[in-house]
Amino acid sequence: MVLVTSLGGQVNGVVGEYLSYSERPPEIPAAGAGAAPWAGRLAEELARSGWPVRLGYPVGPWLVDVCAGTGAGAVGLICAVHPDGVEAHLRRQRALARAGWHLVDAYPSRWAGNPVEAALALASTFPH
Repeated sequence: MVLVTSLGGQVNGVVGEYLSYSERPPEIPAAGAGAAPWAGRLAEELARSGWPVRLGYPVGPWLVDVCAGTGAGAVGLICAVHPDGVEAHLRRQRALARAGWHLVDAYPSRWAGNPVEAALALASTFPH
């Protein structure tokens, strides 16, 4: 274990920046924050079908649009391109896949915006 601290006054440079950062780490997004309307309608239909769902599920600095299921059987539904653009979207996908998430694209265009049809189709692919 390495402990970095400042016993005296102000510390400058990389160590000073590190100590300042450690006092105010980035905020973890709240569950449900920034959820798109499609993700909400899809989550509602999945819940109506008996699936436990979490909307805007925080994973580190990322949000999974809809998390369906629990434990090892949980599936992350990606319902829209990341709001920060394609590069952020790809970074999120790679990071979540490396962390072991089973991700499924659940864009509204795939089901002509019909959340009932989408929920039925998606639920049949989820692990039980």
